[in-house]
Amino acid sequence: MKSKQINFYIVPKDFNLINDFLKKNQCSIYVNNYIIKKKNPIYKLPNQEEEIFQVYLSSDKFENEIHIIEKGEMSYFDVFKSNFVEFTLGGFYPYDETLLQRARLYVITDYYGNDYLITKDTVFIEWSNKLIKDFKKEFLKRFEEDKSVLYSKNAIEWIKENQAIYINAGNQWKSKK
Repeated sequence: MKSKQINFYIVPKDFNLINDFLKKNQCSIYVNNYIIKKKNPIYKLPNQEEEIFQVYLSSDKFENEIHIIEKGEMSYFDVFKSNFVEFTLGGFYPYDETLLQRARLYVITDYYGNDYLITKDTVFIEWSNKLIKDFKKEFLKRFEEDKSVLYSKNAIEWIKENQAIYINAGNQWKSKK
């Protein structure tokens, strides 16, 4: 399997700008929780109140390459086969809003099916690479406190304002306030 990912920190304050970016890049958004309700695709990130922490980005031009696995009462996307960029939203989870969780964009470009390596469509691979590159350029930068991961400007401000400390092997920032 081949894949590509970037890890970063964003805060909910970034979501409106990210929604604008996704719209500008003609992204459609898919949510596992919406399969049964037939609400996919959507065109902006779910509201925080819905407690959805992971979505999948695609484009209407790839809608024929989105696959669902159904097991009994459950349905979920086949992320290996589908033309998706997985977007783990990070930010703050309801169980502890003093912890800033790491986010990521992740795409699978090749996967194994029936003992063969299957490469996804070149148009999708180029689209996903450009999306990740443009997202990084528009929203993310290095932070003097930790140069190994990327940050939005708002995430850096939150860390400084809350005198946050890096914990859990760099997966979270904990507010001191």
